[in-house]
Amino acid sequence: MLYAFQSPHFVLTAIPTIAHADDTGFINGEVFLVIQITRPLENNWKLLFSAQMLTSWDKFSHPTRSFQQLRAGFDIQTTQFGLAVDFDQYGDTPLTRTSPGLFVRKIFLNNK
Repeated sequence: MLYAFQSPHFVLTAIPTIAHADDTGFINGEVFLVIQITRPLENNWKLLFSAQMLTSWDKFSHPTRSFQQLRAGFDIQTTQFGLAVDFDQYGDTPLTRTSPGLFVRKIFLNNK
């Protein structure tokens, strides 16, 4: 399923998923969430805040993966750029990774 809400300066998308395998009885659930907020500045420039998040569970009781990708920067026409930080946690004994950096995103297809 896909849930989406969009306004001129706000986008929210949520994708919940359930998977089941008859052979093994395996059941898994996850939620993927995207939030993007823009604030208009001058001359087609926008201030940009963006987050992509995923959480996944084995049998809905044991978390298997969680990541968050946070972005803050600028949006000018079809290009976004700025500061980024990624948080990732996974494994039976959770390993945690944090990756700060810069990002550039170019939008080639626009469905507007």
